[in-house]
Amino acid sequence: MNKSYKVALILFSSLVLASCGGSRELYKNGQFNSSDFEENWYAEWNNVDKITPVETHEYDVVPYSSDVKFGDPIAGLKEGDQYLGDTLLEWNSDYPHENYGIGYGPTKNLTSIDDSFAYGYLSKLYDGRVRCDGFYTHSRVQLDQSGYATYFPKALNTYKYFAFSARGGTGKKYENTLDIDIKVNYHISFFVRNHEEGNYEKYTFNMSNIALKTNAGGRTLLNLFYFEDVLGEGWSTALKNTVAMSFTYELASTPYDDLSADRLDDKAHFALMLYEVMFPDSTWK
Repeated sequence: MNKSYKVALILFSSLVLASCGGSRELYKNGQFNSSDFEENWYAEWNNVDKITPVETHEYDVVPYSSDVKFGDPIAGLKEGDQYLGDTLLEWNSDYPHENYGIGYGPTKNLTSIDDSFAYGYLSKLYDGRVRCDGFYTHSRVQLDQSGYATYFPKALNTYKYFAFSARGGTGKKYENTLDIDIKVNYHISFFVRNHEEGNYEKYTFNMSNIALKTNAGGRTLLNLFYFEDVLGEGWSTALKNTVAMSFTYELASTPYDDLSADRLDDKAHFALMLYEVMFPDSTWK
């Protein structure tokens, strides 16, 4: 290898590390991208678990949950929120970039709002692809009940509602069992930074007995809720300066006694396949 090529390679490697470093996510090539279900668990908390909030707020939420058919409106969206101008944004048109201005995901996703979300392993949760589309592990994050957490590249400034797209999957024992009747409890937390005091408040939104499409041909459910409907007075400032989030869940019901969402036990394994995390129409600074 000649000297000039070595220098170029070092510079390129430095750029790659710098771009990923801002997202606090550096993993070896091909990690979480195996044909073996058991090798794809993502359980990183990216130092968010080191936050000790000075105050915690908890809310019970009944989200709108919908299996959107082609051409249908998305359940729970308020007037104008499925539109770009006069165009109704289609749920099934979810190819990033290509379907911007046509599809709901590619238009309302976090990367389209701010391109700082385009870097790191978790950028697949911000690109607007709300379904599998045959991309398998490249389009989703596979979670056991311990979930994951991450810092955002910027702080949340203004916001309206939160949404996420997910489905269920199983390991080898039940992989050929279709349309398993699964319900889960979600726990989604946002960490708000007080820059003057140097501390955090934690806001947790709990959702109970939510149906989840499992082994159903890659079909996902969109779950959403509006912050003004949950937080009440002061909703528009309560989450201002959110800098991190965590996402955990547990199985609420399953037809199989040996199906577990704990990747570390010796039972048959269930996984939450998370495709998209959304703050539509938000701003970040």
